[in-house]
Amino acid sequence: MPRQVKRVLEFLGLQTPISRITIIGGITLALYLIDYRQLLKLPTISLYSLAKIPSPSIGLTRAYWYLIHGKFTDAYRMNRLIYIVAAVVIILAAIDLYRIISSPKKDAKNL
Repeated sequence: MPRQVKRVLEFLGLQTPISRITIIGGITLALYLIDYRQLLKLPTISLYSLAKIPSPSIGLTRAYWYLIHGKFTDAYRMNRLIYIVAAVVIILAAIDLYRIISSPKKDAKNL
């Protein structure tokens, strides 16, 4: 497999701190910029919609949209796990940022 293809797959697979930070930031920016009505038009892909199996992740995207728009009560109403999920994401992002900042410059290419 060519080196460039391998690097792209590693990036998309969230295998490096820089890829995780970039993807989390990109998703956050995209959700922040999208209008809520447009968000509701996106297809629903969940176990519940496919097989009527309840899932604790239902509504997390919409809850995150509310959260990053400062609508904290609505975020909680949409999915009660949003604050736990957000805390885990923030902790993991902080760890990745620390790894990026503290890594020697010569190893920055390997991030």
